[in-house]
Amino acid sequence: MTTTVAVVGGGAAGMGAAHALVKAGLTVTLFDGNPRLGGHCFGVAVPLGNAETVHIDAGVSDFNLATFVTVEALLQELGVAYYPVCQDASFMTPDREPVWFSRSGQPTFVQQPQDRERLVAEIKRFNSSCVEVLADITYTEWTTRKYLDARGYSDEFRTLYFNPRAQGCFPMPDRRPDDYLIRSLVAFWRMHGIVGPGPAKRMVVKGGMHAYCAAFEQWMTARGAQLRLSTPVVGIARRKNRIRIRAIDATRTNLSFEFDHVVLATNANHVTPLLEDATQEERQIYAGFGWQRARLVVHQDERLMPRDRSTWGAYNYLIADADTPEIRPTITFFPNLLASLGQEVPDTFVTMNPYCEPDPEKVISSQFFIHPAVDGITDMACERLDAIQGRRATWFCGSYLREPFVHEQAMRSGFDIGNRLAESVRMEATGAQAQTVSAGQFSDFLREIPLFTGLDTLALAEVQLVAEPFMAKTGQSLFLQGDDANGMYLLKNGEVRITRRLPGDEMTELALLGRGAVIGEMGLLDRGRRSASATATQACTGYFISFERFELLRSNCGRAAFIVMNRFVNEVVRRTRPLLEEMITMIEATPELAIGTRGGSVAGTGDEGPAQMPPPEVLARLPFFRDLDPELLKQFVAPLKLRAYARHASVFCQGDAPGDCLIVVRGALTLTVETAGHYVQFSVLGPGRVAGELALLDGQAQPLDCRAREDTLVLVLERDRFEQLRQGGGVVAFKFFEAVASGAVALLRKANGHVAWLRPEKQHEAHRVTEGFDVPQETRS
Repeated sequence: MTTTVAVVGGGAAGMGAAHALVKAGLTVTLFDGNPRLGGHCFGVAVPLGNAETVHIDAGVSDFNLATFVTVEALLQELGVAYYPVCQDASFMTPDREPVWFSRSGQPTFVQQPQDRERLVAEIKRFNSSCVEVLADITYTEWTTRKYLDARGYSDEFRTLYFNPRAQGCFPMPDRRPDDYLIRSLVAFWRMHGIVGPGPAKRMVVKGGMHAYCAAFEQWMTARGAQLRLSTPVVGIARRKNRIRIRAIDATRTNLSFEFDHVVLATNANHVTPLLEDATQEERQIYAGFGWQRARLVVHQDERLMPRDRSTWGAYNYLIADADTPEIRPTITFFPNLLASLGQEVPDTFVTMNPYCEPDPEKVISSQFFIHPAVDGITDMACERLDAIQGRRATWFCGSYLREPFVHEQAMRSGFDIGNRLAESVRMEATGAQAQTVSAGQFSDFLREIPLFTGLDTLALAEVQLVAEPFMAKTGQSLFLQGDDANGMYLLKNGEVRITRRLPGDEMTELALLGRGAVIGEMGLLDRGRRSASATATQACTGYFISFERFELLRSNCGRAAFIVMNRFVNEVVRRTRPLLEEMITMIEATPELAIGTRGGSVAGTGDEGPAQMPPPEVLARLPFFRDLDPELLKQFVAPLKLRAYARHASVFCQGDAPGDCLIVVRGALTLTVETAGHYVQFSVLGPGRVAGELALLDGQAQPLDCRAREDTLVLVLERDRFEQLRQGGGVVAFKFFEAVASGAVALLRKANGHVAWLRPEKQHEAHRVTEGFDVPQETRS
């Protein structure tokens, strides 16, 4: 018998849940009191003057392709087209005087600031560096005032740029921007691509964002799901083994339904009033989620725009004193410019919380809506709600569970709950319910894995954002040796065997992994090929984090991504050192591997000094610096020194204490094993490669010798600075450790291949090596 599910709420969260449930084969009925799906994503009919109308977005106006991964995946599935929006902005005073505006990211000042160069430099600095607050939990309770004071931003920066833009963000509370929490504000801006590395990829659906909601309605009905629009739910009662739903349709007829499960995808303040038998725990939990009311007015009154039309932007902000406007947040969108609407569409504006009332005769639509407030969310409320998901066949989702509170977070919340519900049904149907995690909760499961131990609730939520459930039958392959690495698996139940095929088609078992195992994580660091195969020896369930989804965490420079990546690196180092020690022992026992004695060896550590720092455009071409924009590259290089090594000069020796981290700029370094006056080459590090990082990462002695293969120039990152970057605190630190992580994985893969080839049963092949130490092609990874 098919499991029936009621989804209450047709916004992004409800659509995400319904999408996952329908694809899982469950029977779904979606209820909403509106005549359409979409929640805050909706359009308003604007008359064209010829008895026709056009619908213009009055809620969600665009999405960032780089971070709205769930929304973008659904658009692709629906076959809905989208295109870039105009991101021009304007800033004006309450009396409509334009102060400055941007065109394609370049500012034009109508009223000259006191220090134009400083203001422009501060805007660039803030937009590139403020994401540091997302990578460091230290900033959790910092207000914007505290952060801007600590970083030395000017009053002009706050007045002309920061405050107007901050009070134009809809999740911000109704108070002065000085009192906003900096992490919440930056998280919202990062999600929309306003701050952080790389240009924003903001898009709008062809026909308006609301058009994809109509396409989703067709997708649902084509798959047999029921849509009960204009049918508000007025009561939900949990009976033994059944859920009773009471609703009212458009004709005011009372309706009653029964389901196996219910998903509440409404605003947080609507949940407990709908539950006729809400428990004390449910009431306490939902008292922890804050919300506020905002007003959206669609109008054609130019008085809420700058006086000079040539300065109009797609996003129009208000520069005002501390007591204006009276109600925040406030902003005016200009859809004609933002979405590049045709000339036949009259100038129409969408204003949130107007600072002055539009002419009533020019108002097309005025309505209130409820949205989460960033200062209302509590970690404890999220944790407690997660612990009761599925209890009494009741599930909860919504943007209020995932900061920043945007369309993507709402849809992802619903999508995840839909998958969790479907998995619960599958496990119950197969009699495997006892094998699931005791609390059945994602965050509880993650805390059992050392890789995620110590992450706070919001950081765990970041990981959950990118994790997808997976199932594998007995005998099913998760991946094969030689496959392109596409992500990692977190094993919740079952067992997986890891095997490696050696030359001669010999298969060796490397490990047998069970609950809590992390499988294939190196692929997230260097996107290389799988060095082994993974096969389910028992039916498995768990979560999969794809490379593309982990990139979402990386692009946000989130604290969770930094911690996880750092722990990946520590694990890589932990595996690498014993492999190198084993390799050295085997090399010492195999003299025929040596190339010969060195000639022209030069003692010394190299010369620091008069060499000239290469220009930024040269450094930017090196792999190490490829992802750093010019400003970040300048920040990173500023404290570094240059060091030159002559050909064959010793850089460091096996057994030396950890020293500096070296980045090759020109020339090459070689890592070698030296024994009895002879050497065996392990690896060559060319421009953009890093040396000395392994000892710095684990605090132990240098595992190999390092020499200059030719005249070589390196950048020197001193140990103290290395440790500072290792603690996080910004995009520079994040990008640096991305490069370090990739290098550490390359070292591990190299060591793995060498050791596999040097096993005693393979030593008879040593005579094949004629120049340096190499690995047969089939064992390289």
